[in-house]
Amino acid sequence: MGHIILRVFWFYWAVHVFEMDVPLIALIELALIAQLSIIIRFIPGNIGLNELISGGALSILGGTMGGGILISLFTRFSTLVLTFTIGSLSVIVNVKHFNMESIKTMFASIKKTDQQ
Repeated sequence: MGHIILRVFWFYWAVHVFEMDVPLIALIELALIAQLSIIIRFIPGNIGLNELISGGALSILGGTMGGGILISLFTRFSTLVLTFTIGSLSVIVNVKHFNMESIKTMFASIKKTDQQ
């Protein structure tokens, strides 16, 4: 349920940024459809497929296909930016807790697991 609420907020933000006229109920339905499209994966990350599903769903719900694709691309891009930013900050903050020996041990255990 939390994922859907976050997705509705993200879609609402995208609609606001691009000054689109999409009703809130359509955004809620679009979020539900997008959440269901995650379950079925044809290609890794459903790259392109989620955008087409969002575009088609929004066109059925009264918007435009391009608007749905734009919303989906915006949410995908902003997720990547946030992930990269937060991940980079986490590495910078936590790098003091690692030394080369612990990193070598980690990679050795990964290599041993892969060989089994």
